[in-house]
Amino acid sequence: MAKFVVGIDAGTTGLKTMIFELNGNPVAHAYRSYPCTFPNAGWVEQNPWDLWNALCETSKEAIAKSGIDPREIGSIAISSQRGTFFAIDKDWNPIEDSIVWSDVRATKEAQWIGEHFGIDKYYGIAASAMTPGFSYSKFKWVRDNRPDLYDKAYLFVNGQEWLLHQLGSEEVFTDPSSLAMNGMMDVAKLDWSDELLDAIDVSRAKLPPVKQPARQVGGVSKKASELTGFAVGTPICVGGGDQQCAAVGSGIIKEGMAEITIGTAGVIVAAVDKGISGTSA
Repeated sequence: MAKFVVGIDAGTTGLKTMIFELNGNPVAHAYRSYPCTFPNAGWVEQNPWDLWNALCETSKEAIAKSGIDPREIGSIAISSQRGTFFAIDKDWNPIEDSIVWSDVRATKEAQWIGEHFGIDKYYGIAASAMTPGFSYSKFKWVRDNRPDLYDKAYLFVNGQEWLLHQLGSEEVFTDPSSLAMNGMMDVAKLDWSDELLDAIDVSRAKLPPVKQPARQVGGVSKKASELTGFAVGTPICVGGGDQQCAAVGSGIIKEGMAEITIGTAGVIVAAVDKGISGTSA
């Protein structure tokens, strides 16, 4: 019988694994930091394997600290940084380091997108500001400057779905909350915007389908069990974008409530009952 659940947060500068009782009481946790690299001015990159290694180490440490039987863990879910993406091959191996959300290499591309669509039209689709920090402008940068990387890529993925695959998921997916800093989603449909993709010549075939979060996508594999200490077959579940998960965890579940998170970035998240029309200004 399940007595515990595990939450894993893969952030920008480190990863935390935390074990909870079913009533929400924390049992044990462990943390590992990892670096970003800065190959050029304004560029921020990260090795996805650093995140996986941190997950393996913190999982084993948290289980050891707790003294629990890992077979009593009922499920594992992940939240991860949003707006960070990388290319993988058909075996889900990263082709190059990820481009991190705080990377601003695509300033000219963001300006082009703003001029092409107009700020109001773009905001009407994506409900987000057009900035070089969001993935959309960086995908255009990849198309314009790294066609070789685009052609090699089986998929471009976010951290959460890749880490879940390493744990044992075979499903190909992403979720709307993880795309909140992507800038390529039609928020009215909670799906990729074909109009936005067509404008920068990015094919849907290069992107995972958008599916719902908070559901099981597999079980811990034998290989992952050996590396993490989790029991084989433990259910693994989609969590979501880190800030959305932080908001729900803080009890921000109805309109009129908001929370502030101070991490690598300072973020304000508020709950609304329906979309807010207007411009990005």
